[in-house]
Amino acid sequence: MAPVQPPAPTKQSTAEMAANTMWEYQLRKENKAILDQIRKYGEKRDADVAENMKRFQEVEKRRLALEARVTELERDQKLQDAHAAEHKKECAAKLAEMENFLKGRVNDEELRKIMSGGQYMNPPAQTTSDPQPSRVAPRPSNAKPRPARADTQDPRQEAIANQKAVRSPQVDDAPATRPKQVANRRPATRSTSGERAVPTAKPITATSVPSTTPKLSQGRKALKQHYEIANAAFESLTITNPQMEYDFISAFISGLQNKKHAEKVIQALRAVHPAKNRMDGGVEIMCGWEDVAAGFKRAGLDVEGAKEEIKRKKRTLNPRTQLETGFSA
Repeated sequence: MAPVQPPAPTKQSTAEMAANTMWEYQLRKENKAILDQIRKYGEKRDADVAENMKRFQEVEKRRLALEARVTELERDQKLQDAHAAEHKKECAAKLAEMENFLKGRVNDEELRKIMSGGQYMNPPAQTTSDPQPSRVAPRPSNAKPRPARADTQDPRQEAIANQKAVRSPQVDDAPATRPKQVANRRPATRSTSGERAVPTAKPITATSVPSTTPKLSQGRKALKQHYEIANAAFESLTITNPQMEYDFISAFISGLQNKKHAEKVIQALRAVHPAKNRMDGGVEIMCGWEDVAAGFKRAGLDVEGAKEEIKRKKRTLNPRTQLETGFSA
């Protein structure tokens, strides 16, 4: 029997070789893209891990700081509790001492009321009933009796007196320091039983009193001269509230001959200071008179020659104006 011969190798055609080459090239290209994508994923994972570790460390620091703060607050709370307990002990000791001090000076009923804090903490209104006998002497009253009002007093004079009483603050003046001022009274007239009661005059507040703002018109004067005249007029005024200063500034700006210059000054001041619209259509700048020169400079106008830094005028307020406007002298 003859031996088996191996199959002879077959020769590939050119088309088959080209197809195999293209297939291998495509596989290498896809493998490279997959490897690049895997490498990018690894880099992104490492960056995310580093970011998470950084955040974790920051959170850990904040947690430690909060724990330290809580520990400090707990320690302060314990100290406050200890101080409160000590204060309670001191109060109890003082109450016992006060009770021992009052035992021989007041009766038991009054002592019980004092220690309970009832009647003596908030004393009720006085009644016409006879007071109970007590060992504590009453304090002398400093109230001055009012003189009886004459029935023949003029109703108009009564209204004027009520109005003056509302305007002036109630201050106890010593009789030796200030002489008593007696208002000129008109002759009294006979009042009838059918005459109507005159209503009490309403108090006049500081805002209802008209301001004495001078008229500041530039006319044919130069801007520098107009500013110096206005500055002299401001120095001669007695400023009792900020509204008078605002009205003076509005009158000065309104008195400028060139309205374009006035508009520039208003815009320059409004950029720095608050402002509001007036009832007459103008603009009220809520600033000080010493700020007007700087507003002119920002507007490009020349008011040199006058002092650049004007001392703020000291406001002298009477006690009534301080109470109504809230400004201190």
